[in-house]
Amino acid sequence: MRLSGSALAALIAVTMGHGLAHAQGSEGDSEESTAYGRQGSVHLGLGLGLGSSGHGAVYAGGVAFGYFVLTGVAPGADAEVSGGSGLLTTGLLTGTLRLVPIRTRSFAGFLIGRAGRVLVSSHGDGWGAGGGAGVIFTPGGRMGVQLAYEVLALFPSSFCHDLSNGCRLDSLSLGLVVGL
Repeated sequence: MRLSGSALAALIAVTMGHGLAHAQGSEGDSEESTAYGRQGSVHLGLGLGLGSSGHGAVYAGGVAFGYFVLTGVAPGADAEVSGGSGLLTTGLLTGTLRLVPIRTRSFAGFLIGRAGRVLVSSHGDGWGAGGGAGVIFTPGGRMGVQLAYEVLALFPSSFCHDLSNGCRLDSLSLGLVVGL
């Protein structure tokens, strides 16, 4: 979710990944076959958030999809919306590429790149591109916690020069990971 720099928001995201479904495998399963991001697994996500800023209430929500075509490589798409009292409602429709170079049964480190359309209420629309990094802790079973930080550059400058954050959106998210 993208939240303005002035927004203080508590974001609860639920990310459901088939890639975690077998994290509680038998002792004979290899770490490779049960770790998040294995080839053929799916990353599905649902994010919801509420918070407050100097302007009042803030909300955020979104969905995400990715398919691991190779172990640790998942192209996908995200749709997100955020806004609130005294804030412009912003929607993002982005293509994503998730890379998971560090994978164990209980931990995954990932990088994500994204680019796509940025839609803003009562304002012209533009484009965004950027990326970030995060970790997923899966201590056992089908549950885990995801922590991520992302930056999105907005363009052209004629689109974003008058926005309160200028031509950059920063995002810090904390999520609950659930395997299907």
